[in-house]
Amino acid sequence: MIFAATVLCPVSLLILVVLAVAAVTAPLRKRRPARSTVFSAASLASLCIAIPLYVGTLFVSSPWDTGEECSRHGAGEFVNLTEWLFPPSFVLECTEWTVQLVPAGANPALILLIAATVGFAVAAIVAHRKSIR
Repeated sequence: MIFAATVLCPVSLLILVVLAVAAVTAPLRKRRPARSTVFSAASLASLCIAIPLYVGTLFVSSPWDTGEECSRHGAGEFVNLTEWLFPPSFVLECTEWTVQLVPAGANPALILLIAATVGFAVAAIVAHRKSIR
């Protein structure tokens, strides 16, 4: 997680900035980019958004003090912690009820971004193969 937070997040954000600059300056050029290039850029952009979302979700959601988290949510005292790394999930079992620490929209957004990454990559491969013929 340290590697992802210190290396992957800044690199992915830098790639997003480069892709945004390329998208803004694309109409200034006389020729349109190839369809496979557009799909590759969309796939890379989806991946570059998914990485900071995943790392941020893990960092924000992981409980520092489980006993304090249960009492902060008014769920009684801490009983057990169940965690999964993918999709990120931190479930606190307290005496009153269970508490999910991952925000509700984080996992669906992450899964959609991963699906978009794969979908755009497949579309880029298909478009590239069609352009070769």
